[in-house]
Amino acid sequence: KYHDYRNTDIDNYQLASEKLAEFGYQVLRMGTDVEKPLKSNNKNIIDYASNVHDNLLDVYICANATFVLGISSGLGALCQSLGKDIAYANVAPFLTCINSPGRQDIFMPKKYWHIEEKRFLGFNEIMDSKLELVFTEDEFTNKGIVLIENTPQEISELALEMNARINNDWVDSHVVIGLREKYLHILEKYNYHKEE
Repeated sequence: KYHDYRNTDIDNYQLASEKLAEFGYQVLRMGTDVEKPLKSNNKNIIDYASNVHDNLLDVYICANATFVLGISSGLGALCQSLGKDIAYANVAPFLTCINSPGRQDIFMPKKYWHIEEKRFLGFNEIMDSKLELVFTEDEFTNKGIVLIENTPQEISELALEMNARINNDWVDSHVVIGLREKYLHILEKYNYHKEE
C-alpha cells in the first residue's frame, strides 16, 4: 500500500506492445509478482513475467534489449546501469527521472489530479505544492491528489517516439522544443537541474 501509487495497469501497455511488434520487435513483459497477464495472441509479445522469473535471465534480457519501455523501478535501474535507453511511462513522483543517465531516455509522468478542484495540476503547481517528490500513497491522499495513469495511446506514442529516436528518425518540432525549454526553466526555477 505504501507505494500503490506507482502501480500501473498492464492493459495500458498492450497497444504499445502491438505497435512495437509491428515494427519487428520481440516484446518481453518483465517484472515480478505481477497482478495479471499481458493479453496478446501475437507470437512476438511474450509475457515473461507471468511465466518465468530468473534473476540471471533478467540481466541477460536487459543487457540485450534494444530499449526499455516501463516504469521507474529496480528493473529500470538495472537497465540504466547497462546503458540502455529507457522510455519511462507513468512516472511517479515525476522528478525521479530528471537525471536519468541513458543516452536518450524520455519519460512521461502520471497526471496529478486535484480532487477538490476537479482538475489536473501543472508542473509549476506541483512544485509549488511540494508534490514533486512525494513518495507515499498516504501523502498523496492527505494532499487531495490522485495520480492518473497514462492512456494506452500516450504510452504507444512514447514507445514509437523512442523507436524513432534510437533509429535517428526523430526530429523535435518547434512546439516540442518550446515545451522542453519551458520545462527546463521550471526545473531551474525550483533548483532542479536536468542535463541535456
